[in-house]
Amino acid sequence: MARTRAQKIARFKEQKDLEGEIENLRKVINKSKEDDTCLDDELIRNYYLKLINSNVSKCVDEIECLMSEKQIVKFKKDHPDEYEARKKPQFKSKPMTPIIITKDELQKKVFGAGYPSLPKYTVQEFYEQRVRDGIWQAPSDSNTRCLQTRTPEMEEAAKEQEDEEKETKMEEDDPEELARLRAKDEFKDTHKRGFGNRYNRS
Repeated sequence: MARTRAQKIARFKEQKDLEGEIENLRKVINKSKEDDTCLDDELIRNYYLKLINSNVSKCVDEIECLMSEKQIVKFKKDHPDEYEARKKPQFKSKPMTPIIITKDELQKKVFGAGYPSLPKYTVQEFYEQRVRDGIWQAPSDSNTRCLQTRTPEMEEAAKEQEDEEKETKMEEDDPEELARLRAKDEFKDTHKRGFGNRYNRS
């Protein structure tokens, strides 16, 4: 087997060299025909001999291929059972199951028909429940605190209420109010007017 492989490689190399020589000789002959020069008979003889050898080598390779194919066909004919056993097993794939997408099923997915958890109350009821639980503020409370909706009368009323609360705390000597006023006086004693951020000015 190794000898046959080596012979094939050597024959392949010889065939390539032979084809190269034939191509060179062909160029010389074509050039001499164009120049109308006289050709050497030995050159022409050498060209045709190499061309014949090249074709003979190709024929030998083809005959060897045909002989090997003949042996395979003969073996198949003489040993049909063994030939079938050497065949690769053909795996049968599972049949493809068709996927049917109906119009009703698509509509159910889009519009939510047949969804297990249907809404139990409206948006208004949900909002009122959130207000009762204290998660959201009631609209009346939020409106009174909004600066855009407050009128001058509301501002004056709020200021009067704040002044009344301060007077009541002063009269009753509220400890928190007294502590706040004392802390304010101490702060004024230790911090002169104009202290604070002077923008790096001395």
